[in-house]
Amino acid sequence: MSEILITGGAGSFGRQLAARLKENGHSLRIFDLPSCDYGFFRGWENTQVHSGDILDAPSIKRAVDGVDQVFHLAAILPPASEVDRERTFKVNLDGTKILLDVCKDLPKVPGVIFTSSVSTYGDTSRETKPIGPD
Repeated sequence: MSEILITGGAGSFGRQLAARLKENGHSLRIFDLPSCDYGFFRGWENTQVHSGDILDAPSIKRAVDGVDQVFHLAAILPPASEVDRERTFKVNLDGTKILLDVCKDLPKVPGVIFTSSVSTYGDTSRETKPIGPD
């Protein structure tokens, strides 16, 4: 099976995706901020945790080097994204560019799947019950 990196992997959607990919027999690398709770992955075979920042190319390179596929979920989402728009654009746009630049410079360039819940659902932060990952 494939070696897959999930950026933003310690988040709600990342954990759900990881569980499904694990069920299908893939080896996983989970990449998220050092402050995240990685307890969900404790005891998982064929799973590595890489803590780092999507804005830090060297930490991304360590996590992505040698993988077949990247699921890019790392982002600041609503409503937190509305608090500091400059930081949000830095993480969401610049972070994606840094990840793609690192990937294209690898000897074996992985496939990248980019998810965007805001593009799919729109901004639901003002809804009575915002749309969640389920």
